[in-house]
Amino acid sequence: AFLLLPILSGISWSLPDDFSFLGFALINFIAIALLFRKALQQFIQEKRFQTLPRWTSIIIVTGIVLAINFGTLLFISESVGFFSPHFSQVLERQENSFDLGELSGFSILRISTILLAGAVIVPLYEEFLFRGLVLKAYERAKSPLFASMVTAIIFASFHHSLMRLLAFIPSFFLVAVAVQRKRSWWLAVVA
Repeated sequence: AFLLLPILSGISWSLPDDFSFLGFALINFIAIALLFRKALQQFIQEKRFQTLPRWTSIIIVTGIVLAINFGTLLFISESVGFFSPHFSQVLERQENSFDLGELSGFSILRISTILLAGAVIVPLYEEFLFRGLVLKAYERAKSPLFASMVTAIIFASFHHSLMRLLAFIPSFFLVAVAVQRKRSWWLAVVA
């Protein structure tokens, strides 16, 4: 399965534009399920997987995560701009590289597949890897607090930007702690 991943990934990006991101997300989802089959089977048996979060927990955690992310991004951008206007302009260009006007040429089908992949499939396999496997492994090896901090740093580092890395660490830490306290992995998927 591991050797087929680059081939399958290449095939997914050769699909028509409406399906390329969805194909890529599905291939990653399937590859992770195959590569970590035994761990996935064990994870499905755990209480964290079987416990659904309360709506109040979802709303509270999501609200706090959004507030932390926006607040931290604003603080970082203002602080960096105060000390180095040039660096602030570079960060601003990087963060504004996606223009919503680009969506005007997308079909409803393409937007739907991007939403399905980005809001459902990708969060499932990301959270399985980070809150399912990595968090659990570090909890066993060290402590819940250490596990929350390490998974927050590792997970944030996968989000392609120094500014996002710094902004996401506190919120990803909060999500890891919420998963531990509420004993529900689904809270991380939904939040």
